[in-house]
Amino acid sequence: DFKAQPIPEFAKRLEGEDLVDYINIVQPFWQANFTDIPEEELKARVMDLKFLDDHTPLEIAKEIPFAGGIPRSYDARRAWPQCRSLRMVRDQAKC
Repeated sequence: DFKAQPIPEFAKRLEGEDLVDYINIVQPFWQANFTDIPEEELKARVMDLKFLDDHTPLEIAKEIPFAGGIPRSYDARRAWPQCRSLRMVRDQAKC
């Protein structure tokens, strides 16, 4: 049955690997894994909740006429050679 099920009281108190094991037992849709990354480091990677409450209407972009053709190739490093950060290869494995 795919309906949401009530969470038992004992499960609400689970943490760490016990919580991961419980999640993997009660549902077949995805596999939870435990990470040993410290909680403070994980919190630093997450957006602050205050940004979720911002309901400021966004300005709709206007269509900009473009008369030129699309180049066969484009390299931002050549367009902006003074921008050294374009040459950096960043580790985004945890993004």
